[in-house]
Amino acid sequence: RSQWKNVVFNSSNTSLNLSQTTGIPQGGSVTLSGLVAPSSGSGTPTGDVAFILSKGAMGQVVDVYSGNWSGSGTGAFTTLSGGAYSATVSNLPGGTYTITARYAGDATYASSLSAPITVTVAPGNSTVTITPEWFNDTVTCGFYYVSSYNYGQFAWIPAAVTSNSGSGVPTGTVTFTVDGTPYATEILDPQGNGYLAAGTMSTSSCLYGYMFAQSPTLIGGTHVIGATYSGDSTFSPATADPVTITINRLTIGGTVSTGETFITSGASVPLTAAYTSASLTGISTQSSGPTGFVTFTDTTTSTVLGTATVNPTVSFSGDTYTFAANAALTT
Repeated sequence: RSQWKNVVFNSSNTSLNLSQTTGIPQGGSVTLSGLVAPSSGSGTPTGDVAFILSKGAMGQVVDVYSGNWSGSGTGAFTTLSGGAYSATVSNLPGGTYTITARYAGDATYASSLSAPITVTVAPGNSTVTITPEWFNDTVTCGFYYVSSYNYGQFAWIPAAVTSNSGSGVPTGTVTFTVDGTPYATEILDPQGNGYLAAGTMSTSSCLYGYMFAQSPTLIGGTHVIGATYSGDSTFSPATADPVTITINRLTIGGTVSTGETFITSGASVPLTAAYTSASLTGISTQSSGPTGFVTFTDTTTSTVLGTATVNPTVSFSGDTYTFAANAALTT
């Protein structure tokens, strides 16, 4: 504590100049330069100068898959050389805002801020790309491109929104459509991705580290998936080229039971057909068991006994939903 009483920092002054402040195209190069000098006396400050934007951000982003830096662009800081700095950037976000240079300080000189400078950067164009994927749902969460799923299988369909100039990361939302009908609107994650997550998930899915909202299971058949980006203050709206996927019909197992052990000839007998599948389980109510009709037949005489409606059911145990169906007929 006594040592801190003797610490003295000399004040500093930071200046900032920009090679261009208006009419900057998205992805255009701008040089930020300036000096950091003692407020009084002589000396040469050392260390880093960071660039602070009043709106938006510049620099690289974190890849949510690997945790590493991804994308292009200069970082939002530079290092002094002889008390001076200069950095050329091409990843300023669109819009009108101010840029301030902040000197971090060193062992001798205290930190300081430059006067803010207003810049205007034109909004940039963006591209939306849809890539349907299947994942192995293990700890590593491996992803594989697919074009078809089985009904009940979790459909993971990312839409990546990227800057056409390679600078900046779009924010906002992406709206997914299925066969032209709005299906889900998702918030973009820090990397500019939105996810259509359709179906049921296991209780220990590796996807819980991602930003998404669960959507209903896609029904069987061929579907056209579309995605439209909302746009933000930096990037204009954009629409993806649609992709086609197929949801295959699920093979299920059925059992038939009767409510009577001893049956008298000519008497009425209740018959029940029950259908289940191990694929139709998960932690949400976004799926459905089988529907349609079932025909009961006496296999010894090939006599049709009648037709009944298949009614889907859902049960809950622990933290898991199970989807099934049954049909009942009294002959």
